[in-house]
Amino acid sequence: MKISAVMLFAAFAVWALPGAVMGKESHRRNYDTVRRDLIKSGYQVLKVRRLDNDDYYCSEGFCGIYPETLYCSLAGLHYCNMGFYRPADRKYLVVTTLGEVEFKMTVVKIGEPNDEDMRHILGRPGEP
Repeated sequence: MKISAVMLFAAFAVWALPGAVMGKESHRRNYDTVRRDLIKSGYQVLKVRRLDNDDYYCSEGFCGIYPETLYCSLAGLHYCNMGFYRPADRKYLVVTTLGEVEFKMTVVKIGEPNDEDMRHILGRPGEP
């Protein structure tokens, strides 16, 4: 199997981004630890504006504990996207977590927001 330079660069970029933000590998780390590290490095949690309180993942105070929750998956072991903002360079960052309950979520991905994330960040989740 031949590995191209582009594939190697892409793999390195995905691997290096979390380390550049927090100084060490972040995948499979506890979300609360990663959250704390991001805040220490100048990021702020986004306080997502809710159009209504019917978001199923906000039940039982989850969004009160994590106001940066952009949205979560519907079934099974929940994936949630959490939003952060760094005012110094106006950079948004999204952390994808995996887990059922608060304080037991692990980080599976850190990266720039996609279009769906930005709609939630801007308070317009229903727009195409």
